[in-house]
Amino acid sequence: NNTVAVVKKVDIVDSIPTSCPLNPSELEGYTTRYLQQYCTGSFVISGATARAVVSFPPPEKYVKNVRCVSYDRENTPENVVSYCYNPGNDVNQGFGGRFTYIVADWTYNKNDAASGFRFVRSEKALGGHGHDYAAGAGGDYRYIVRDTGGRPIPWKNLALWRSSGKYYYGNKHHTDDLNKGRKGDFLHLEWWY
Repeated sequence: NNTVAVVKKVDIVDSIPTSCPLNPSELEGYTTRYLQQYCTGSFVISGATARAVVSFPPPEKYVKNVRCVSYDRENTPENVVSYCYNPGNDVNQGFGGRFTYIVADWTYNKNDAASGFRFVRSEKALGGHGHDYAAGAGGDYRYIVRDTGGRPIPWKNLALWRSSGKYYYGNKHHTDDLNKGRKGDFLHLEWWY
């Protein structure tokens, strides 16, 4: 039942899904629309006179930000941005240094969604730009930063596009070549709705 109704004096009979940010006392007075937006899965609620099973589809997730994480050995972290063409999630692949991966941070609030991402390359370390994904490989400092310009768009998908060919023919929303200025594959972060 997805109708909008105020939930009053609610007792949770079964456990609250782990993704629900509220405890039983906090649920009192919230609408089912709120529960749909912030809680996933199924659970049983009971009121003064009725008992009902409330089941909602999982809410939509949007890309909030990306960050780089690195390891001394190969490791695939949770929420890693995977390749969509040619294998290789390690953005430092072929350059030595640490195994480095782009990880997505997600949000259920589309108003917090990123409007895009951009590649920043510098001869010096830049504060406020996150982790240098070329750490340990020598050469320029390389960052992927959230684009704060423009209206946030609720992007739902991210991927790495790796190609040995020069022409990029992936999604129209993408960064510049992440390997620009250092030889190797052409590599782009792309995103789409």
